[in-house]
Amino acid sequence: MSEQLYALPIKNIGIYLGGIENMKLLLDRFIPLLKLSDKKEIYAADKSITDAKEIVFNKINDPRLKDVCEKEIKRLNDIYTEIAPKPIRLKTKSRLVVGLGTSSVLEVSMRLHHVYGVPYIPSSAIKGILRAYNILKLVNFDIEAYKRMEQNIEKGNFDNKHQEKVGEMFGYKDRKGKLIILDAIPVRCPTIEKDIINVHYKDYYQNKKPPTDDQNPIPISFLTISADTEFYFYFKNPEIYENLKEDLINATYYMGLGAKSSIGYGIFGL
Repeated sequence: MSEQLYALPIKNIGIYLGGIENMKLLLDRFIPLLKLSDKKEIYAADKSITDAKEIVFNKINDPRLKDVCEKEIKRLNDIYTEIAPKPIRLKTKSRLVVGLGTSSVLEVSMRLHHVYGVPYIPSSAIKGILRAYNILKLVNFDIEAYKRMEQNIEKGNFDNKHQEKVGEMFGYKDRKGKLIILDAIPVRCPTIEKDIINVHYKDYYQNKKPPTDDQNPIPISFLTISADTEFYFYFKNPEIYENLKEDLINATYYMGLGAKSSIGYGIFGL
């Protein structure tokens, strides 16, 4: 009995997507899959599947989706402002990639709100870089010393009041931090841009063959939030963090948020 495989629908995909108004449904839930009986059908359908993915990528900036996105982002910002009325407003200085590894029929995805279907930055990502930046400052940006101090702070082992302050703000062991960090929400519905990962030596990575120039590059498309997109960063109890805005600016500028920050994605500033 042949193995059952799945692929994007390769015919009339526009009909499936015609009335959709939610980005989350578009990328992660709405697209039905065709069942194919063997790998030969997959190979034969390669070009059609690529074309189908291109239609999905182009649909993400459909005016109807953008209108709904604007309304939902305003709704979210109104809700968050009631909880944390003094958000910090920062702007992306480069493209932003969040949730790149999320499962999707497109192979790659982006982080979208599970209810409202709009792009956002999870609070866990913001907490992570702020905590890391605070510890790096304490060790004068020595990476080896950072690892040791991070482990000690997580265990609740403090050598001085500065380490204790980091633990108090961000939490440690079984103790919650006093600084409450909410998700960051775009000020307006962002422009979504397509980017590519271009794997030049596929056989080298997958089959351990020499990285020779006769191997064909296989571009993999993924979605990013464009540069110059403004976000509101929300914090509750910000008064316990004396230099919160300054540290948030520096952490997001020098460390970046989201995926691929080491090569310049996810940089923020005023």
